[in-house]
Amino acid sequence: MSPLTFRLVKNFFEMRSFAVHVHRHPSTAVSGGMGAERADLIVLNPHAKGKPPPAMVLGADKVAHLRGAVVHVACWHASTFFEATARKAVGVYDFAKPQAIEKAGAQYGLDDPAPVIVVSKLPASVEANKKTLEFLKRKNIRHVMEFTSILSDLIREIDGSASYPELEELELIRLLKRYGFVKDGQFEFKFKSTLPKSRKK
Repeated sequence: MSPLTFRLVKNFFEMRSFAVHVHRHPSTAVSGGMGAERADLIVLNPHAKGKPPPAMVLGADKVAHLRGAVVHVACWHASTFFEATARKAVGVYDFAKPQAIEKAGAQYGLDDPAPVIVVSKLPASVEANKKTLEFLKRKNIRHVMEFTSILSDLIREIDGSASYPELEELELIRLLKRYGFVKDGQFEFKFKSTLPKSRKK
């Protein structure tokens, strides 16, 4: 997971008036391309509305009902989060173990925080989607959010005429909106560019 992705998810909750804490863990090896460093977001919504959301998959418009959660960002932007992908992610679900959730709740004063995982994108196929969600449910995941929903919401909410000097990632989105490269939550590039190929490690 890139630090940029983690910061964008953090920005998303902060822009929706959640109190957000970064909960860092000792450096441990996590398979599935996640790297060695792991951190979760502890989010608290002081303005929670109504009952907790019943649906497992949360859109950006449904988090207002979320009272408190431990959020783990597990985005592989090069692939869809199929069940096979989920099975290979050894160690990713440690944050959702009952003892870990209980400990985080006690540390931050949350009553039964929901284990939430953010993935790049769920399968479009109904059957594949169902299998992925069933696997995650067995890992004690209560809610899943797609990064596509989070990014679209950020693009929609960021004011193109405002300024975000201390948040470079939001300032970049703001500039793209200001100069017309982003419209209605969609990127519309008006120029052709050849991006450098990423170096293999």
